[in-house]
Amino acid sequence: MNSQGQNKIRRFIGPSILVVVGSYMLNLSWFKWPDLLIDYGRELYVPWQITQGKVLYRDINHLYGPLSHYLNAFLFQIFGTGLSTLAYVNIFLVKAFVLF
Repeated sequence: MNSQGQNKIRRFIGPSILVVVGSYMLNLSWFKWPDLLIDYGRELYVPWQITQGKVLYRDINHLYGPLSHYLNAFLFQIFGTGLSTLAYVNIFLVKAFVLF
């Protein structure tokens, strides 16, 4: 095999390994993620309250920046409120980062 063919194969080995291992880990842990009330409640509650018309820092006490909560509220408006919305969007983002 010539060097160009070897370079093409080497270029796809890393992403291929990431896809295989990531798919296995996703299958192994599907919806066995953090406890919604203890570990993850705020990440769902704050964007949900924003979709209900409340305003961050005025109606909702919060210590951190607003970007992720407003982005999650936007996603909730489009795809529906729930953990699965955030999971699917994050899976898509990981795939996009691996491919590009």
